Amino acid sequence: MNTNQQTLNLTNMVNRKARVSFKGTSNKWLYFVTELKQELDNNNVSSLTLYTRKHNVSNQWGAFLKSNNIVYVDNNGDYQWNEKIPVSKKLIDAFRVYQAERNMKYYPERYPEIHKSKPKRKIQLEFSDKPHSVVSKTIKNTETKEIGLIRKFLKWIY
Repeated sequence: MNTNQQTLNLTNMVNRKARVSFKGTSNKWLYFVTELKQELDNNNVSSLTLYTRKHNVSNQWGAFLKSNNIVYVDNNGDYQWNEKIPVSKKLIDAFRVYQAERNMKYYPERYPEIHKSKPKRKIQLEFSDKPHSVVSKTIKNTETKEIGLIRKFLKWIY
């Protein structure tokens, strides 16, 4: 082989997978939750992150399950599944709602229409002294520039 030639071994390259569908993700999460329930019922589990990593799902599942009392810690420090809550598609849908709320709260730049504050406008009516005159409406922008504490102090000094 010449020094100018390059070899490319395509068999060792890792290809990125295509985006998973809504149904595929739901099935993956449902499989994860059913297996987690079986593990919690049969074995002593002290950490949920091992199972989230094993099934390659979000670590937010642990927080979701704990916050909604689906999983609780017993006296020995092990997690137990709440028997009142069955594994179903409703649990998956509830997680989607939980995740959407967290996304809107912690990533507002992705949801500008929700977090965008519009400037307030004030409508003023002006009447003239002449009888039978037309009332004119003017719209004034009442935006106020917020000045920081340091700038106010500097203006006060100078």
